[in-house]
Amino acid sequence: MALLTGCIDYSPGSAKEMPKAITIMVSSDTLTNFTPCGCKPPIGGMPRRGTIFKRAKQNTEWPVLFVDTGNVSQGSTSEANAIKDKYIFQAYEVIGYDVVNVGLNDLGLGKDKLYALKEENNIPWVSANVYPKGAVPELEFVAPVPGESIDITKSDKTANYTPAPTGAVPLFQPYRVVEPDPENYPGFKIGFIGAAVHDPARLNSVTNFSFEHYVPAIQKQVEELKRQDVDLIVLVTDAQTFDNIDRDSAFEGIDIVIGGNQYKETSPNAQFNPDNPLYRGAGRPGNPQATAPDPNVPDEIVPAVSTGLAPLIGIHIFPKAQSRGRVLSRIDIFMNPAGQIVDYYLDQNIRVDESVEDDTRMASVMRGYDTDVLTGELIRRVGMKYVGSVACEECHPGFMDIWKDHGHFNSYQTIVNDNALDDRSCTECHAIGFTGQPRLLTYDLIEDHLRNVGCEGCHPNGKNHISQISHLATLNPSDRALNTGIDPMKNEINQSSCLECHKGKFGVNFDFQAAMETARRLCQSVKGGTLSFDEINRNRTGR
Repeated sequence: MALLTGCIDYSPGSAKEMPKAITIMVSSDTLTNFTPCGCKPPIGGMPRRGTIFKRAKQNTEWPVLFVDTGNVSQGSTSEANAIKDKYIFQAYEVIGYDVVNVGLNDLGLGKDKLYALKEENNIPWVSANVYPKGAVPELEFVAPVPGESIDITKSDKTANYTPAPTGAVPLFQPYRVVEPDPENYPGFKIGFIGAAVHDPARLNSVTNFSFEHYVPAIQKQVEELKRQDVDLIVLVTDAQTFDNIDRDSAFEGIDIVIGGNQYKETSPNAQFNPDNPLYRGAGRPGNPQATAPDPNVPDEIVPAVSTGLAPLIGIHIFPKAQSRGRVLSRIDIFMNPAGQIVDYYLDQNIRVDESVEDDTRMASVMRGYDTDVLTGELIRRVGMKYVGSVACEECHPGFMDIWKDHGHFNSYQTIVNDNALDDRSCTECHAIGFTGQPRLLTYDLIEDHLRNVGCEGCHPNGKNHISQISHLATLNPSDRALNTGIDPMKNEINQSSCLECHKGKFGVNFDFQAAMETARRLCQSVKGGTLSFDEINRNRTGR
């Protein structure tokens, strides 16, 4: 989401040379996703994003800035996510972000970890309204009345509009001043302010921090940036929209508002000036009669800017910013020599798809990730918990013939057939035991007994079950014969269980009732399985 709210000329008559335009490349809600999603075709991925951002800077004649609206991390401190976060932030350093807003998910890592990332990977965090717990009054939320406007003092469903007490200091740098091209435009400065979204459901889950309402928080920083003689002021936030507040009042003094956390396409209120001669052609948002020029192609750009265009004030744009970095946005802001915004161009659908090659700068980051996964023996530890369906056949003969005719038996092969071996998001649904684990660079690392979706795809992991059988058979054969004291490995299976994998594009042809009928035949085939005491007594606990 982006809002343009007009440009302030803080120093009229200044001899400072202004660029005729700036470009802001925007990413949102990476959520610890380094590689493309498991969708068809796979989209997203940091290596591809690096290429898109790098090309934008190389092929644009004016300053280009890289901004992230927040939620780079899922906020989980699990061992698997810690490894992924480590290399996600290394990738951010390689790309060279100018500003990264602190999102609510990021706060799940804790203050100390976020501080460490700033030092280790030069992450330029900004946030004006996140404080230590108890440093500011807790926000009190009120539900808006349908059909009624919300007074700005109760904006964003929030009753508490009190500024932070004097002397209270935000945990992070509230703003960052960037000189995007000091060589060609010395003194041209942009001030970026960060702010966390005010979502009651999400804020209540963040227990170790306190939040000042963003309106007084950002207004304090606007005044400070004016004193620093910046030429543009930009607000970066993980908020989705500001429909329920008086924007003109809330964002007074702010030129551009960039938001994220947008999980579905929106219809942009895309206003533009058709008289701007900067582009050849009239292909702009809202004009279906023309094709938009590619801002990355210099030939499409006329090297001149009209000084006769009136400044734009109060224009709101809402681009699509998809979760997990699958779609990026580009905003071109055009200015007159006085530094006033006179027009803009918005591309809200930069798909990070397979047509984009990987950024070679990411190769060392990828190698480091895989080395950490192997060194930590996380793959081996997954294998230690699961025994594979072949082990079940030893006690429950007969079901293998039915399973081999089922799609689950060949689920791993579908990845091979689709050339998706490098898509790490596939492991959770095409192999056993990898939910929440680091996604592997190559499936060759997955042991054979973990490939495909077998018994343990629905039942709990089988190692405890086998251990109990061996132990009871040794101590009391009668207990084994009566199946007493043995975990039956029962697991409630319903439609939601199946939809964890058979969803979206992967669930188009999924028939739950047919799937359950196959499952019943499989389970019925194993109930009568028996072995002699000697066979049961074999020690298989080492698997």
